[in-house]
Amino acid sequence: MNIILFKKSAYINKSEIIIKDKKKYKHIIKVLKANIGDSIKIGLINDLLGIGIIKNIDKTEKTITLKVELNKKAPKKLNTTLILAMVRPKSLKKALHVAISMGIKEIIIIKTWKVDKSYWSSPLLLEESLNEISIEALEQAKDTIMPKIIIKKLFKPFIEDELSPLMNLKRGVIAHPIAQNSFFDINNNAEPFNIDYLAIGPEGGFIDYEINKFKNIGFEVFKLNERILRVEYAIPVILSRLI
Repeated sequence: MNIILFKKSAYINKSEIIIKDKKKYKHIIKVLKANIGDSIKIGLINDLLGIGIIKNIDKTEKTITLKVELNKKAPKKLNTTLILAMVRPKSLKKALHVAISMGIKEIIIIKTWKVDKSYWSSPLLLEESLNEISIEALEQAKDTIMPKIIIKKLFKPFIEDELSPLMNLKRGVIAHPIAQNSFFDINNNAEPFNIDYLAIGPEGGFIDYEINKFKNIGFEVFKLNERILRVEYAIPVILSRLI
């Protein structure tokens, strides 16, 4: 954790909060080795960043009281929506963490042909689990703004009825391992550039039908290079060109 995030419900008065989360308590005491009077970096979820000064440590209840001062805006998000095919839960957790920590504002998890049906029963897709992953990623990145994570289990209606109307004057890119053109040819200089929608397929990639559905609404198809990367590795390679 590079910051400690807290919710509005943590306020005990206008200027003080109480940290009750045992994981955060352990991090402050064991990792930061902070004590009464020390200041730590904090952030109010979906609000400002700032500093918290430790006023009290209750070792019995494992809670910490902080006097807070919030005065700094969260870092700017990428202007990119990540469309991510459902993958095995362990890979999905890593993929979400890296995407959120790198500034993705919205993630849409979709069902594709090569997705194992058993993956959809994973508790990782529960709102509580997605929120936990999001907070961990934000604390890593010193960000406070929660991403929007949406799950779509019907591929064709999502592409044709929901995504298509949004594509006017937007740029959509598919990362696909057997494409002819390289993603790195989109912009040959070192300057960051913009992609509105980035689609990354499952292990094994999108099938031709799915690629064509994306292309029909204006998406371009690119590969990274001759190597095929896992989803959680491909995401930071691409996003590094956008930040």
